[in-house]
Amino acid sequence: MVNFLDKNMPALKFNEAMADAVDLVCKPLMDHIGITHFGHIKIFNDSSMLRLANNAEWSKRYFENSYYNDMDLYSLREVPENESRVLLLTGHPSTDHCAALCYEYDIWNALIIYEKFADYSKFWFFGTQRNNTEIINYYANNVSLFKKYAVYFEERFRDNLINFSKEDLISTNIEIHPYYSEIEEKNKEFLNKLKLKKYHFMNNICFSAREAECMHYLSCGKTVKEIGNLLGLSPRTVESHIVKVKNKIGCNSKSQIIKLFEKERRVLSV
Repeated sequence: MVNFLDKNMPALKFNEAMADAVDLVCKPLMDHIGITHFGHIKIFNDSSMLRLANNAEWSKRYFENSYYNDMDLYSLREVPENESRVLLLTGHPSTDHCAALCYEYDIWNALIIYEKFADYSKFWFFGTQRNNTEIINYYANNVSLFKKYAVYFEERFRDNLINFSKEDLISTNIEIHPYYSEIEEKNKEFLNKLKLKKYHFMNNICFSAREAECMHYLSCGKTVKEIGNLLGLSPRTVESHIVKVKNKIGCNSKSQIIKLFEKERRVLSV
């Protein structure tokens, strides 16, 4: 409690002062989707946090119980740098933090979006009532919509998210861990068992595994150099595979390859 009073009371006051403004900007979420609680946290590598949320009462409880030290939610161990991950909170809460959200404040069935960068990470929380279980399917099919809202929110609160004072930051005991995922390791093992030696395209054209992998990454916007780094190939070898693909499907440019590939909607275990 001493640390809370000495270090984080100004941050709580900042959260309480911003709650109404955040709530107003969240109105589209509430009116059109049924979101009742929204929170955004920017976590810096020194473990400090900048937090904005729309529920002042929950914010007070959050600070009083030091829920900002919740390693289960904030360690970001399973988020690679420059990538994002999503988490759904539903069912029976497994921590005191989540139990308080669910049973005392009726904030549950939530979507969390994590983004990790070199110097900081972002945490986006979208929650609704405990009995609104139908929203889980909506989350699963509309993650991109919530990511667009995150961009909208950052624009609306750009000044607060950039020109904050040190007193606005929450001091925490969080440790941001390097990326490691046991699940991803298991997924790699699984995908390795599914790899094919060849892939059929447009019913009558056959690509080697390497050609298909190069085509996949090319359609994802990767450069030849980036594809080479991902596959352990030289740029010249990648270009050779792309030329073979062009010849097989009769395309003259990489943009034509990408358009055809997207039309086929191929999913490869690369």
